[in-house]
This record gives sequence, structure tokens and C-alpha cells, in this order.
Amino acid sequence: MLRQRLLTGGVMIATVWAALNYLETTALTALFGALIAVAAWEWGALAGARAPGRLWFALAVVGLGALVIAVLPRYTIVLWSALAYWLWVTWAIVYKGVQAAPRPVWARLLCGLPVFIPAWTADRKSVV
Repeated sequence: MLRQRLLTGGVMIATVWAALNYLETTALTALFGALIAVAAWEWGALAGARAPGRLWFALAVVGLGALVIAVLPRYTIVLWSALAYWLWVTWAIVYKGVQAAPRPVWARLLCGLPVFIPAWTADRKSVV
């Protein structure tokens, strides 16, 4: 099992390195969009959504990410919004604690958005 994980990790590192060095920005953005779609699908499973909900969530993440990339000329607002979200989450955990109350699936799905959208738009050259 460890050997398989190490082999998979090595292939992924080589693939990402090649993509970062040889792909144009548009192709790299499309590749990252595909990876974000797979990540959103997996997040749907972790959140407890069934197959149709997982698919709709992945499609919504891809659609929202594509909309952000198409509409915003600079993506720093997305990254600053994600930073504000994570600072708020950190404050809430430290000062309010974590309660083991069950949360609805839609709330757990929404918690993935501040991760997926900024991660997808962060590769763009116009962030700086």
C-alpha cells in the first residue's frame, strides 16, 4: 500500500511539474479546473452527499470557478475573501470551540467553496 502511494505521489509530482513548466496559462487553468472538479466530487462524498448531489456540487464549483475567472480581471479579491473566511474559522474554533452537533449536508458542502475557488484561481498570472 505504501509503495503504491509513493508511486502515485511521484507520478503526480512529475505531472504537476511538467504542467507548470510547459503548459500555457489557459491550458493550466483548464487542468486545474479538472482537478478541482475531482476534488469537489470527493468533498461531496466526505460531506455525506449521495451521487446526484455530489455531481451537482462538482458542476456548481466548476461553474462558479469559471464565472469568477471569466468576470474578474484580477483574482486578489477571491484570495482575500478566502483569507478572511479562514481567519474567521480559526477564531471560531479557538474561541467558540468545536461542537459535535450534526450539520446539514448543504452546510458541509458550502464549507468547501472557500477552498476550491481560490485554489483554482490562484494559478492565474494576474494575481500579483
